[in-house]
Amino acid sequence: MTHYETLGVTKDSSKDEIKQAYRKAARKEHPDMGGDTEKFIQLHSAYVVLSSDDKRREYDNPKEKPKSIEDEAIESITSLINAIFLESPEELMHVDFILKIKILINSECGDYKKRIKKTAKNIGYLFKIKKRLSYKGTSSNIILERIEETIKDLKQSIRFLSRRIKISKKALIIINDYRFDKYDKPSLSFHELTI
Repeated sequence: MTHYETLGVTKDSSKDEIKQAYRKAARKEHPDMGGDTEKFIQLHSAYVVLSSDDKRREYDNPKEKPKSIEDEAIESITSLINAIFLESPEELMHVDFILKIKILINSECGDYKKRIKKTAKNIGYLFKIKKRLSYKGTSSNIILERIEETIKDLKQSIRFLSRRIKISKKALIIINDYRFDKYDKPSLSFHELTI
C-alpha cells in the first residue's frame, strides 16, 4: 500500500488536502481514541513523508536501484586499500597488508554489532516509556508521536547497521582469496626474463 492509499488521497493532492485526510484518519485510528496503533503509525509515517516537499519528491521519484552487497563490499575493500597505500609503501613491503585489511574489516563488523545491541536496548527503553506514558488531552499526543518516530528511526538505523555487517562479511570472503608474502621472492635472472 502506498502512502497516498494509506491517507486516502491522490498523487496530485495538495498539502492541505493531505493534512485534512491525515487529521481525519488520525482521529479515527488514534490509540487513545480506541484506534489501531499499527494503522496510526502507518498514517503518521505516510503523513511525515507526504507533508514534506523534499521527502515527497524523493518518495515520488525514487533514486536508482541500490548497490548490491558485493559491490559495496568491493568499494569498502578499495577504500581500505587506498588508505593503507597512502602509508609508506616501503613499510608495506614488510607488513601483511591483507591481514591488516582483514583486521580492519573485523573491527568494523564488531563496532556495528555493538551499535546494534545498544540501539536495540534503546528501542526497548522507549517501548517501556511508551507504556508508562499517559495523556489526558484531546489533541494529538506529541510525546507519543515523537517516541514512535524515534523508534522508527532507530529501527532504520539497525537495518542500516545490519546491512553494513553483511557488507563486511562479504568483504572478508572476497579478501580471503588474497595472500601477501611479506618476504621477497628471489628476483628473476636476466636469462629467465628473456625466455
